[in-house]
Amino acid sequence: MLAEHFAADGTWHVPTLIRQKTSKLCDDPGFAADPDLRYMTPATRKTWNGVVKRFAKFTPPQWAVLAASHRLEYDLARIFDAAGVRMLVGTDSSGAVWVVPGAALHDEIDLLAEAGIAPLRLLQMLTLNAAEFLDATDTMGTVAPGRTADLVLLDANPVTDAAHLHGIAGVVRAGSYYPAERLAAMKDRVAGAVP
Repeated sequence: MLAEHFAADGTWHVPTLIRQKTSKLCDDPGFAADPDLRYMTPATRKTWNGVVKRFAKFTPPQWAVLAASHRLEYDLARIFDAAGVRMLVGTDSSGAVWVVPGAALHDEIDLLAEAGIAPLRLLQMLTLNAAEFLDATDTMGTVAPGRTADLVLLDANPVTDAAHLHGIAGVVRAGSYYPAERLAAMKDRVAGAVP
């Protein structure tokens, strides 16, 4: 089976469920109503709306196939996880319809949790696994003396519930602390710079 083969030979897998969802279900009205679209340029939003219009040409059986194949991606992530395949959290956000860089990472976390990936495993996919993939475990991936001290501080324990990964209390980056209020102001400035 492919999952056992990947686990045995150390092949990494990045499910990108958000990319699969936005591609296969891009006419879902929830995407066009996403408040994070404020970070995207009008030209990008226009392009994405054009893709939705092309989706209108699909027949109901074609939509059903797309929806079913999207659900299979959840099963695949769960099977790979159970087999011990090394996985990372990613979004494939470069040009993907309705995938807002940064914000889509939170969408991916939710979809992976919905697929059945345990909260601890998700946290490892975001931190330790990423450091292992980059061959940088001596400087990142865990909190310990001598490591790069870039941290996302959360309001609650992410090991008890993956939803806690969304409750960001602050960030420590390059020796500076950014509380949630300052992060929100920075995001507002970014959105304000979009034409």
